[in-house]
Amino acid sequence: MNNTITLSESKPNIKLSVDGYYVSPAQQGIYRLGTFYDVSAGLKWLFADDRASLTLKYNNIFRSNTPRYIRVDTGDQYSNMHTIDDSRFIGLAFSWKFGGYKEKQYSKVDNSRFGK
Repeated sequence: MNNTITLSESKPNIKLSVDGYYVSPAQQGIYRLGTFYDVSAGLKWLFADDRASLTLKYNNIFRSNTPRYIRVDTGDQYSNMHTIDDSRFIGLAFSWKFGGYKEKQYSKVDNSRFGK
């Protein structure tokens, strides 16, 4: 799921995004995987006539985007692996859109030497 909620459209222009997914238990070959899911959120502030933005993002809020357990049951091999998710992070990004870009006009390529 991906959701964007406009908190304020005029000044200040602020948007909230909430993203997530859920994967049920699965079997991949000889591996049995437990459930895993992810919830992430972010705030985006647009300013300077929407040319600049400041984004604060928090990924993997609940530390749950890797399977909690992985089991291998095949032949004489039986093993269980319990994982600890350590991949969450907080990020801050700034971007600026430069205005006034005009594409350069090129003359037509001379391809007469190719016999066309």
